[in-house]
Amino acid sequence: MISQREKGVYLAFCGAQITLAVLLFGLFYVGNDFLRVSWLAAPGAYLQILVAMLLALIGEAVTRSNAHRLNAGRAPRKLAISLAWRQSFWLVGGFGIFLALTRDTSISRVFLIGLSALSFPLFYLTNRPLVVASPGAATLKFYAPQISPRK
Repeated sequence: MISQREKGVYLAFCGAQITLAVLLFGLFYVGNDFLRVSWLAAPGAYLQILVAMLLALIGEAVTRSNAHRLNAGRAPRKLAISLAWRQSFWLVGGFGIFLALTRDTSISRVFLIGLSALSFPLFYLTNRPLVVASPGAATLKFYAPQISPRK
């Protein structure tokens, strides 16, 4: 069982991750258009795939076990990798289900593969602890939210 505070932190963290994924989608969409020197066909289809991506990421956040909800954004390396894989597979699964159900041919497969490949590093970096400078230290240290007695 997790506290209401931890649930709030987890939901805010998932909301931030989904927002970053939407920004990545938008940047990749504009970048793809820039490289092709023309607008992508059927912008409505890309809006639909954006909705499918949002639903997949919300589904992943809702079905995550309580053990993985406790350390939102503070996961150790191996756990961060497994969470990033889980989130990426949910994203790819959402794309796959959408394409299988709609049989849409107007969406660029290069766009979907590229977005899926870039989502893993995004999710990995957001699942890891933040790097901050500790006061009075000359080097950067990982922020570890642990309570320790002062000396």
